[in-house]
Amino acid sequence: MRTGALIITICLSSAVAAGLPDDVLTCLKSAGAGYSLGRHVDPPFLRGDFDGDRKPDIAVLIANSSSGSRSPQGVAICLSGTPAAFVLGAGSTFHYMKDLDFTSWHVARGTQRFRRDAFVLEWESASGLVYWNGKRFVWRQLGD
Repeated sequence: MRTGALIITICLSSAVAAGLPDDVLTCLKSAGAGYSLGRHVDPPFLRGDFDGDRKPDIAVLIANSSSGSRSPQGVAICLSGTPAAFVLGAGSTFHYMKDLDFTSWHVARGTQRFRRDAFVLEWESASGLVYWNGKRFVWRQLGD
């Protein structure tokens, strides 16, 4: 029985991964072992110019599958030209949270004042803006 369940899980994971663009899969792999594609939010990835270099970057919804029964959710961000992903949440602390269990997200396009894209994470009763400050990704509370 367990063997059958394992085969079904592997096939399902491969089927989900097969529908993703190659650069998204590369970003997911660069997050490191133990991370898998998150499945609780649609879309599972966002594209934007998060560091302001005018090259496309990717944010991928991830889950830390090595953390036991409840896999904490987070985001892996791959900046163009950077070999490893920045991991926010998914078991790692980001703005005092290890599980970014948000329910929706979207890209906030840059403006003349703020020349890079950011993304907004939304919960039922709160939201926050995640952006690159030139050295790291930081959080700005938008609402409660």
